[in-house]
This record gives sequence, C-alpha cells and structure tokens, in this order.
Amino acid sequence: MAVIFTRTPLSAFTGPRPAGQKLIYSLYDSASTPDRYVVVVYENTAFTGDGTEIAKLYITPNANNRAHFDLSDIAEGRVQAPVTNDSNGLGFGVTSGLDSASDGSFLKYTVKGGRYDAGTETISVTSVMYLHGGVFQTSDGIDPDFRDFYPTGSTRSWFLTDLTKVAVNPPTSDHIGEIMMADDDEAIVNAYSPLFLGVSTSLNRIRIRLYDDTGSLVHTQYTTVAYVGYPSMRSFFWILPLGPYNVSELFDTNWDTDWAYYDIDGVNSAATPVAQTKAIRVRRDCRPIKNEPVQIAFSNTLGGWDFLRFDGRNLKTISSETKTYRQTVGTYGQTAFRANPWSRGKTAYHVIGTETWELRNRSFSVQERDLLQYAFRSKDVMYRIGTGDWLPCTINTNSYVVQPASAQLFDVSLQIELAQNIRC
Repeated sequence: MAVIFTRTPLSAFTGPRPAGQKLIYSLYDSASTPDRYVVVVYENTAFTGDGTEIAKLYITPNANNRAHFDLSDIAEGRVQAPVTNDSNGLGFGVTSGLDSASDGSFLKYTVKGGRYDAGTETISVTSVMYLHGGVFQTSDGIDPDFRDFYPTGSTRSWFLTDLTKVAVNPPTSDHIGEIMMADDDEAIVNAYSPLFLGVSTSLNRIRIRLYDDTGSLVHTQYTTVAYVGYPSMRSFFWILPLGPYNVSELFDTNWDTDWAYYDIDGVNSAATPVAQTKAIRVRRDCRPIKNEPVQIAFSNTLGGWDFLRFDGRNLKTISSETKTYRQTVGTYGQTAFRANPWSRGKTAYHVIGTETWELRNRSFSVQERDLLQYAFRSKDVMYRIGTGDWLPCTINTNSYVVQPASAQLFDVSLQIELAQNIRC
C-alpha cells in the first residue's frame, strides 16, 4: 500500500474557494506506520504544472496512524483581492466589458503527500486546489459550501461582493441586491469562471441591461467571455465594470444620460440568452450633493472589492510629527562672531505629515449601512476624492454599531487616514 488522502477539502465539493477557511487534508497508510508523513505544497500562477515549492512539512503520525494538515495556514496570506488588472494598471477604472486580474489574486496549489522513513521520502498522492482571497468564520464549519458563487444557473449569486451577505433587502430569485451610485462613481465587481477548474458552466457572456427613468429597457450590452492571459490563473479571475463611469464608457453612444438603473449578470450564448447567474443592480443616486464626494473601496470577505460613497461634509485634517535638535546660533569668523536675526537655534531634522478625513453620509440606505460593517473588517481599504486618483488608507474609527433594519435613512460617519507618509 501507499499513503493516501482519506480526506481533502474536495471531499465536500469540487471547485475554487476562498483560502481563509479550514482546508484540511488527512493522510493514512494502511500498510504500516511511517516515521513521518511528508507533505509538500506547490504554488503556481499558471494553470499548468506544479509551480514553485513553498512548503514542506514532516508530520508525526497520531495513535491511529493518521496525520492532518491545514492548507489555509500557508495559503491564506498569499492571495488577495486584485488591485491591478492584467496590464498592471489600477483595476477600479476598467471600461472594457471584462478584464483579467493581476497575479496573486487567484492561485493554484498542489499538495503532495507521502511517507518519510530513515531519511527517504516516497511521494504517492497528489491533490490540486484553486484558491482566491476571502474568509469564512469558525461558525461556518468545516468545508463551508461555496457553490452559490459558481455560475451554473440563474439562482447563483456569482458576484464576489458582500452585498450577498447583507441581511436587509434580501436576495430575490434573480437579484442579489442593489447598490446606489452617482454618475461619476468608479467601481468594479469581481467574479470568475470555474470552467476547467472542476466545475462545468455554460456562462460565456456578460450582459448589462440599461433602463431609463420610466423603467423601459434602453440598451443591452454583451461582452464575450475571454480568458485573457491563459494559461495564467488570473485569466479565470475577472474584473467587471460596475460603476456608472465604467459602464457609460463601455456603452459609448448607447448610454442614456437619463438612466435610472442597470442590471449585470452572466448568460449563455443562446439566441435568447439564458441567465447563468443572478443579477446585480446599480441604481442611480440622485440624492442632493452639496460637497465633494469621497468614495471608499475595500477588499471584502469573498476575495473581491466593494464600494461606498460619502457625500456629506467631509472634513480634511493635516497633522505632522516633528523631531528637532538645538544648535548654537551664529558662527565665529576669523575676526568676529557673526549671527543673523533669523538664525535658527531649534531645528527640525525629521517632519512627517498625515492626512485624515472625517467622512459622512446623512442618507445611507439600510443596505449601504449594513455593507459598511465589512469595510471595518477589511485589510485593504482605498479612497478617492471627487474624480481624483485612488489612494490607500486605513479606517481609524474602531467600532461601528449595526442598527436593526428599518425603513429610515441613516447618518453615518467614520475617520480614515492616508496610508502614506506626507513628505515635508
């Protein structure tokens, strides 16, 4: 006999999933107990081949001649929501119907197991996992079901957005929910095709349906699925336009400036397209804007990005940290002491500035308010002022109360800080 996996994460279901969960492998050899079990982990940015060895573990068998190994201990910190697209530009402003993500957002892991006896390794079993960013909680149990995010039918959520987790405005049979955005807002949504990765799907087009303020369909835009960069793993992980700025550029002359909302979903190539996913709806934000808005983007619990807009009276604060030393004022020349009235005795040798913003929105919807809780839990947050560039930030506000659902609008505020030193 030889070492086998008596359990893998694929025992529950096949297909990609977030790295932030228990990914338990169990090894066993019925013939005899080895000195140690050996596990070798490979990581690959490409679909083909094992890739690079990133870990090797020697595990002592337990009393029942078993060994257990959790792949997430190694992989979780190595995948993240994609910041850049395949051309290494910031992905939030993409205006094509589909763009592939940067390397590091979706990776292939090959786990090989065997026995180690008297200095000799014998590898006999292999398992392959495809992982992206995102987390599950301990309360979700072992091998939580992620199949709702595979595009295999019109009831699947598919889009990697925490809108799918918001308790209020619950998902319907054909929509995962909606988000409000203004005309200049940039935003993307992430999704992927598990085709060739253990799951069969008929999705091969992205569909965007634009509606005017009467609820009439104005135009339907299709984008054919393309595996840009194949066989790179990033070719399976996509950046799709979501914000009005992105979608209007994609529509070009077919865009209606009196739009009310649009729906985005994945469909097949039939003459009458059949939905392979639920739709995500973007509704036009017509709330009065008296101040320059601030958008924030945050990596979510599913390995993608979510966006929120603050258009209240957003206050900017500049502060500095200074280190100084004292020096003698004046100099001794050949014949006399010289000192200027403006000579400095206390001198700064190190000054660093910080920029903080107090963000506010006085009319958050129930869904926006609930989505904000995931921003507080995010490891990667960015912001932009008006139509400016996206910059990294941290959220300084330490707590957030999620109020029970109601029909009212909510006044929400928080403080963010630019995650870069301001050079002085």
